[in-house]
Amino acid sequence: MRFPTRWLAPLLLCLTVLGSGAVSFSFASAYNAHPKLIVVIVIDQFRGDYLDRYHDQLGEGGFRLFLDHGANFTDCNYDYANTRTAPGHATLFTGAYSNGHGIHANEWWDAKKKKMVSSVEDGNTKIVGISSAGIGASPHNLMADTLGDELKLATQGKARVFGIALKDRAAILPAGFAGDAAYWIDQKSGAW
Repeated sequence: MRFPTRWLAPLLLCLTVLGSGAVSFSFASAYNAHPKLIVVIVIDQFRGDYLDRYHDQLGEGGFRLFLDHGANFTDCNYDYANTRTAPGHATLFTGAYSNGHGIHANEWWDAKKKKMVSSVEDGNTKIVGISSAGIGASPHNLMADTLGDELKLATQGKARVFGIALKDRAAILPAGFAGDAAYWIDQKSGAW
């Protein structure tokens, strides 16, 4: 097949302009600055439309502050049906499904130990702050980086990452591997 010569000059002109950098491409973002604070709030059984539905009933601080001055993703959906805490939080904070992050339930049968184990149970770690603490806990079963892990990497470790929740798995998994601390209420003592 013969290339028509009448297209040669316009083609060369386009390639020259694109190659010279005279045309630059950029990607727009709703928020281009580096945020000073990132707060992610997860409330079990709290539908996303409640924030809009009850916006006029919210006080000036709290959720209204987040809605009016923060980033609010109103159409963020996962094709996801696992409603347990550990896999749900792992999915939210890694962006991966259970087959990608490794957390498929709150607890499961460990064939080697011949018993049920928690998704965050880790005999190689120690829980501090509670004298009655038994087996340690960590995100060691998690197979993907979390938002907190990536934030630590992006800031060369300068970011501070904390997980705070009522349950261990809801605090530990979101904080990820690089988290500075995870705080939760101990079921036996009621202490943080």
